[in-house]
Amino acid sequence: MLLLQPDDVRKAIESDIRGFLDTLKRVLIEKSSGKGWYPSRPSTNLPKGWIGFMPAYSEELGAVAVKIVGVFPENPSKGLPTVPASVLLIDAETGVPLSLMDGTVITEYRTGGASALSAEVMARKDSETLLVVGAGAQGRSHSRLIPEVRPIKRVFVRDVDRARAESLADWLRKRGLDAEAVTENRRADIIATVTTSKEPVLFGRDLTEGTHVCAVGAYTPDARELDDTAITSFDRIVVDTADALQAGDLKIPLERGLIPRDRVVGELGEVLAGSKIGRASPEEITLYKSVGTSALDVAASFFVYKRAKELGLGREVDLSP
Repeated sequence: MLLLQPDDVRKAIESDIRGFLDTLKRVLIEKSSGKGWYPSRPSTNLPKGWIGFMPAYSEELGAVAVKIVGVFPENPSKGLPTVPASVLLIDAETGVPLSLMDGTVITEYRTGGASALSAEVMARKDSETLLVVGAGAQGRSHSRLIPEVRPIKRVFVRDVDRARAESLADWLRKRGLDAEAVTENRRADIIATVTTSKEPVLFGRDLTEGTHVCAVGAYTPDARELDDTAITSFDRIVVDTADALQAGDLKIPLERGLIPRDRVVGELGEVLAGSKIGRASPEEITLYKSVGTSALDVAASFFVYKRAKELGLGREVDLSP
């Protein structure tokens, strides 16, 4: 079994970003076509956070993965990631474990990667500006990966922690992007909300004709990143999985009758496959709402395992009796 630490996972993904995105795309299409096995995740609230268990089987890849992931908002004060995770990858033919790898970096990249895929099929092709609300690991992955699919020239970063926003903006400038830490939302062609806030951080006044939004942070029934005016502004809404309908950003306005159910046109996999339309005109304001799906975990971990083997990353251990 191959043991992969966080740096190994990051190196494997960064060695072939397009290949990584294409693997995510293949499995999202598989999931939306009804193939494979991608159950809703069982989860529980803990005294200091939340933990979920995310199993998946991809027929396309011939692999099974199980991710154990948590959200612990107080972790940064302890020098720990907000979203700790581990992934076990298993050969679907033999049931033999192939790899145990860090899941925090997997979660970082697979979430940002799915949002990037949404931007590739839902954002205007001439999108040049990006606003990232939340400067943690997801802020970094979204500002790293969305420019891979759209010609982003300027990035605005906002976070309740100004120093963290400045740090991400500096990191982006070193990567050659024009980036600025801001204290209030700026209008942009693409907006990513990646916070742990339970109260709205994006408002209707922040949206303009043609904007595409990736709303990632609010995953519980009572949490919202988008206010009522924002959610009613979207012409077309796409989700990563039907579970997203139970997240506060959609559950609350649907129950209140603020938006009709048919405003949600389908899953991202269906849009990637071409069976559903993610954007019908340059003027539409579009939303991709995600809460996470194990399809992305099995896709990301399988890609990482294959690339790590090719690059000679990680350490082999023998678990045979």
